[in-house]
Amino acid sequence: MKLVSFTFLISIFLVLQGTLFSQPPGSLDETFATNGKFVLNNGFTDLFTDLEITSDGKIVAVGITYDVTWAATTLVMRFNPDGSIDQTFANNGIFTFSLDAEANIFDLVIRPNGKILMVGSTTDYNVYNFLILQLNEDGTPDDSFGVNGVVVKKFSPVTNFYEDHAYAVALMEDGRFVVAGKSHDLQYNFSPIVARFNENGTVDETFGTNGAARIPVLEVENDFDGVLVQPDGKIVATGHIANNFLSFAMLVARFLPDGTLDQTFDSDGVLNWVYSGVDDEGYDIVLTENNEYLITGFTTTVTFNYSMLMIKLDQQGSFVSDFGTNGVVMADYGTYDVGSKVIVQGDGKILVGGGSGTAPPGDSDFAFWRYLPDGTLDQTFGTDGMAKVQFFGNYDEALSIALQSDGKIIAVGKANNGINHDFAMIRLYNDISIGVNDMEKSSVLISPNPAVQGQLVIIEFEMDTPGNVTVQFINSLGKVCGLAEPGYYSAGKNQVQVAVPTSLSNGVYLLRVNNGYVFKLLINK
Repeated sequence: MKLVSFTFLISIFLVLQGTLFSQPPGSLDETFATNGKFVLNNGFTDLFTDLEITSDGKIVAVGITYDVTWAATTLVMRFNPDGSIDQTFANNGIFTFSLDAEANIFDLVIRPNGKILMVGSTTDYNVYNFLILQLNEDGTPDDSFGVNGVVVKKFSPVTNFYEDHAYAVALMEDGRFVVAGKSHDLQYNFSPIVARFNENGTVDETFGTNGAARIPVLEVENDFDGVLVQPDGKIVATGHIANNFLSFAMLVARFLPDGTLDQTFDSDGVLNWVYSGVDDEGYDIVLTENNEYLITGFTTTVTFNYSMLMIKLDQQGSFVSDFGTNGVVMADYGTYDVGSKVIVQGDGKILVGGGSGTAPPGDSDFAFWRYLPDGTLDQTFGTDGMAKVQFFGNYDEALSIALQSDGKIIAVGKANNGINHDFAMIRLYNDISIGVNDMEKSSVLISPNPAVQGQLVIIEFEMDTPGNVTVQFINSLGKVCGLAEPGYYSAGKNQVQVAVPTSLSNGVYLLRVNNGYVFKLLINK
C-alpha cells in the first residue's frame, strides 16, 4: 500500500497561507478581473442574480438582461478563477436564452455531475409560468432534461392571468430537486409554494398536491425566496407572508418529505414572525453544522428605513437565545441595508452579502457583514466588521456571494452607471484559517489519494492526548459536507478508516481531523 506523507506539504501550505492572508480581510482583491471588478454593460439594464463555483474553481454567474422594451433574456456566463471570461463555455463564455416576452432566472445550483440547473419565470404578458433550465457543463442545453433543456410549468389553478414565479432551487441527494416561489390561488392571492421535480424535469406527483405544497394565505402578497433540503429530506423555505393589506412578516415553513407541513416546527409548521410591524423578509436560509437555521433579509420602519436582518432558529422553530439579541441580529448603516445571501464559513464565522447606503435611487454599495458564531460583528473584517465596494457612485447591490477554495469572496449583482444597471462582479480578500492547529506537528498520512465515492481511505496520524476522533470533508465553499466519527483513540500513532461519502461530487476537498485541517483529498468517480 502506498502512503503519501503530508508533513512537508503542510509546512509549505502554511507558508503560503501567510502570504495569502497578508491583505486585510474584506478589502478588494485587485488581481481579480480588472482591478478587482468585472462590469458589463449589455446595452440597457442588466444584473447578475446568482452564482456558483464549480469543483474546478470556475465561476458560473446567471442574470437577466433587459432591452429597451423591458423584454428579459437569461444570460449565463462562466469565468476562470481569476475573473477572466472562460471562452470554452457556450458561445465565447456566454449562454443566452429567450422565451416569449420574458425569461427571468433568479437562482442556480451546480449538480454533482457538473450540470447547471436554474429557475425563474417566463411570460407572454398573458400568463406567467415557472421556468427551469438545465445546461451541460460546457454551456449547451441538456437534451435529457425537459424539452431541449427547458421546463415550463404552471401550478396555479387557472391558466390565463394567474401567475407562477420561481425564486429558489435546492437539490436532493437522489437527484430530485425542489423549487420555491409563489403561485396564485383561487382567490387570486399569491401563496408561497414549494414544488418538487424529478431529476429529468418532470413533476414529482408524489409530493404535496399534484407535485406542489402551498401555505394558505388571506392577503394578496406572499412568497418564498429561499429554500433548503435537510439531510433527513425535510424542506425548509423562507420569504414573507402578509398579515394585513399594508404589511408583511417574515415567513419560515418546514415541510415533511411528502409535502405536508411539519407540525413539530413552531407547532404548525409555519413561523409567521413580525419584527418591525411594517415589512420583514427572509431572502436566504442555510443550515448550520449543528442543524440550526440562519436566515437573512431585511426589516423596514414606517419611514421605509431598511435594515439588514438575520435570525437563528433551532429545529423546533424557536429563536436561539445566545445568538445576537435573543436570536436576532440587525444592521442599520443608512436608509438601505439588505442581506441577500448568507454563508457559514469553514471556521464558523457568518458572512452576509447585500447592499448598504441610501435607499434607491440614492448611492448604495455592495455590502458585506461578517459575524462571529454568537452573532457579534467580527471586528477583524473590513471596518469594524463591515466592508463596502462602490462602482460609479450610484445604486449598487450584491445579490449573491460564494467562497472560492482559497476562501476569497466572490460577489455578483448590479452596478448603476448613472443611466442603467450593469452586470457586476467583485472579489474580496478573506482570512479563513486553513492551518492544521493541534495536528500541526504530527505526521499525517492518507491513502489512497485520489479516491472515489464510497471508497475507504486510511488516515494515519499522531495524537498528543487520547480522545474521540472526528473526520470532516469540507468543500470549496468551506462547508462541511461529510462527517465520520470513527470513535475513541489513544495517544500516539493511530490509523483510522473512513468511507468517502457517496453524496460528494468530483473535486478537491479538505479533510479535517478533529480541530485541524489535514490536506487536500481529490475525489474522482
